[in-house]
Amino acid sequence: MRIALLSVTADPAGDRPGLRRFAGKPVLAHQIDAAAHLGCSRVLCMSGEPDAEIDAMRAYAGRAGLRFEAIGNFAKLAAQVTAADEVMLFADGVLPDAETVRAQLAERSGVLAFPAEAALPLGFERIDASRGWSGVLRARGDCVARLAELPADCDLASTLLRIVLQAGTPIRDLEPSLLAEGRWRHRVDRFAIEDAERAWISRQVRLAPFTAPGRALSERAGLALALRAAGGRWARAPHIAGMIGLAGGAAAALAAWPLAGLASLLLASAAFAIARVFDHVESLGGARGPSARPLAIAGLIGDGLLVALLAHRVITVPGWIGYLLPTVLLGLLHLGSRYAPLRVRLSFADRISLLMVLISMVAAGYATAGVAALLVLVLAALLWNAPRGDKGITAD
Repeated sequence: MRIALLSVTADPAGDRPGLRRFAGKPVLAHQIDAAAHLGCSRVLCMSGEPDAEIDAMRAYAGRAGLRFEAIGNFAKLAAQVTAADEVMLFADGVLPDAETVRAQLAERSGVLAFPAEAALPLGFERIDASRGWSGVLRARGDCVARLAELPADCDLASTLLRIVLQAGTPIRDLEPSLLAEGRWRHRVDRFAIEDAERAWISRQVRLAPFTAPGRALSERAGLALALRAAGGRWARAPHIAGMIGLAGGAAAALAAWPLAGLASLLLASAAFAIARVFDHVESLGGARGPSARPLAIAGLIGDGLLVALLAHRVITVPGWIGYLLPTVLLGLLHLGSRYAPLRVRLSFADRISLLMVLISMVAAGYATAGVAALLVLVLAALLWNAPRGDKGITAD
């Protein structure tokens, strides 16, 4: 069995570095993500008495498929690990790069280290004359048994590091660029610079390009909000706002208030774009990515309501064509979002920009002509971006 050993202790000021937030969630959650990537099935956390924050981390580990146990002393910790186990140790407060850890330690034991000149000024512990410990190692479970013989006030990470090195575990060197780029941190500043968090997230969250302007602006607003709210009590606020927008659109469709309904759908579309960013930020580094199905279903519901709302203003004879025209429009947009070249797919999927155009057309009284014009434009865009056949002349 592979077990992750973590710890959360208070510094002299009473602050706990392992629970400082970075990129939407505590450092301990990032360590749990890295442990899940490495195939750990259990987490043993030296944390003293459990509290609400530790309980939240237990629930987080459970969602990642790991069993989390808070341990109070070395004797209990040693009793939970057998010689046949493997342990992954993450030092208290260290924010690792999950991909690097997986590449270095997924298949082999080792102590990860940086060059001393890059690591020591940042607070990393010295291993020898030329290297500083990164705060992460993988070793055999029998090394943990020796902790039971040591005083309770010893530091878990430093003590186990010495035991593991004495057992002959090899040292594996890491590139100092991980430190220079902020991808690996000894401690997260309690007043972390927003630019540092944004840079860390932007390397992993791909935002919509400005060829889909409505979605691009909403997702960038979502990224700014996610730095403060994702993973906390407001983590589901955009999801709730999106559902409220859908409910408002449904009520407006029943009451035949198309303009109010379109405005509600615009709110819902922007909220769901922000929710998508929140979900990605919350799942960064995790072994399981966010489920796209709930937001996809909400999008389909929104499209259905959009057809119903437009039908109130698209005047045709016979009347059922008023439902057919917006249905065909949305069908073409779905085709474009799935089969058009990658560079323009999000343009077809940008419901925020579409709703802004439709609201202006409905308000001006040109709903029928506007929907027809959009049909022609979308069809022309699909034809323009369709794969080209062979233009060469061939003999029959």
